[in-house]
Order: sequence, then structure tokens, then C-alpha cells
Amino acid sequence: MSALLLILIPFLSFGGEEPLFKKAESKARWLEATATFEKREYRAAGKVFTSLRRDASDKASADLMRKYANACKGGERIPRIEKEIARENWKRAWAELEKLNRVFAATPLAGHLEELHEVIFPELFLPLADFEEEATVFEKVSAPRRPQDRSKIVDKKEFVTSGKRSLQWRSGGGGAGGFFGGISFGSLPLAAFEGTILSEYRYLNFSIFSTDDNFGKFTVYFGTEPGGPNSGFAGTNILRTTCFIRHITVNKTGWNHFRIDLRKEMTRHADTQWEDVTGLALLTVPPSHPKLIYIDDVRLEVP
Repeated sequence: MSALLLILIPFLSFGGEEPLFKKAESKARWLEATATFEKREYRAAGKVFTSLRRDASDKASADLMRKYANACKGGERIPRIEKEIARENWKRAWAELEKLNRVFAATPLAGHLEELHEVIFPELFLPLADFEEEATVFEKVSAPRRPQDRSKIVDKKEFVTSGKRSLQWRSGGGGAGGFFGGISFGSLPLAAFEGTILSEYRYLNFSIFSTDDNFGKFTVYFGTEPGGPNSGFAGTNILRTTCFIRHITVNKTGWNHFRIDLRKEMTRHADTQWEDVTGLALLTVPPSHPKLIYIDDVRLEVP
């Protein structure tokens, strides 16, 4: 490993922070420790970061040493995930990875966890819509069908669960044609696909960020419209079409995470078969409080 790479490692791996030390030799120990960390030798690296914290010249440098030492503690748990990967026990590996992410996602361990994510995720999930700059093939078809005046892509971090972007929707609302005291039906197309792919998956996962705690009633809708669901529903006809639906309630401010069993928790209308489905949408069905929400990470999960 070149000297230049050794210098770059800490700054490329965790925000470009450069620590300051009281002793000149501590800088060399820092570079060696970060190289050890990148080689996944967490226990050895952790001991050095802990000792370097005492030689830090300022609080920011001491905090950085603490973050690295803490990351090393999480890194020591990575081998159990790698064992599950070797056994192709993907659900167990994912569960262990999620535990680490909850604690260490904001530490220098984040890059190492992302590498594991890239291995495990495609074995379990099929992204339908993630609203990233490079849209999924399923989202490219449905995006033009969204209500352009009430939905848009945003990149504010607090409204994103994964990646860099999410979808904002001003659901419900009134205006011409409104029902139930001005609250109207609405449809937000999310993805279009051939229903035959659903035979490989059992669960639907997605996240909704609610900007208030008022009651919001939504319907998860798998429809059979040519080319996928659109935003042109009106009145109660949406509940008489051939479709699968499930009503959900969002009344908690912040993130609400959903995992729906497609075989047990969806209601079938008009003898619809899963292979007939052409796409997924989120609906507002009055009565429901109009809400500003953000949707992210819409994906299917294997049984």
C-alpha cells in the first residue's frame, strides 16, 4: 500500500476529517491504524484509536478517535454476518446487518456495512421504486402517470430512508370534484410491472414519512390497468375494479415502516389473479385528513 493511499484512507472513508495530535509520532500511528481498520483488523485498530484519543489536540480530534474506536466494536460483529452469507442464510444475514446499521451507520464502519448490503440485498429484495436519479425499470413507466401538481422528487436527507432521494406527495385535498367535505380520492402510481414476477415474492416493504400526526387513511393498490395504475380514479369506482387492496393508517409523525404479506393481508376484488396485476399505486380514500407525506424504498421481498 502506497504512502499516498495511507494518507487518503481516513479522509475518503469518513468525511475527510483530519485529526490533530500533541505528539508528532501520533499522526503516523493514526495512519497505520486507519490502514489496519480498512483491512478489517478491528480489534487491533480499536486499541490504537483508543490510545490516540488521549493524545488528541482538540475535541474534534478526540471525537473522531472515539468514532473510529466505536466502529471497531461494531466491526468485530461482522464475521457472524459473513458466516450467514457463506451459508446463504440471507434473511439471518440481513437481520444482523440491520442491527449493526441501526447503531453504526453514522460511524466509519458505514462503508464496510454498505459492502455487505450490496451482497445481501439483491438476494432478498426487488426494488420497485427508490426515486433515485437512475430510476428502476418499473418506476420509469409509472413516473409520468403521477399527478405532477401534487408530487415531486426531493433530496432532503431527513425525508430519505435509503439512497439520496424520495417522493413527496400532497395526498387528499379538495378542489373540483372533491368528496366528503372537500377531501378527494387520489392515486399515486409507484411502479408498473408484469404480475408474473409476484410469484417469486411474498412481502411488500415501503416507508412513509408523515409531516403531522393527524389521521391519514391510504390504500395500497395492485391494479390491472393497461400499463399500470394511473392518477385518473374518481369516486368509489376504484373499489369495484379488478385489483388487490389493503388499507393502512398513518397517524404518527416521522417515519412509518410497512411490511405487508401479499398472500395473507391483501383483499382481492373481482376474482383478480396476481398474474393479472400491472402495477402498484398508493391511494387516498376519504374520509382521510389531507397529508404531506414522503414515500421511499418501495420493494418486494422473497418468502
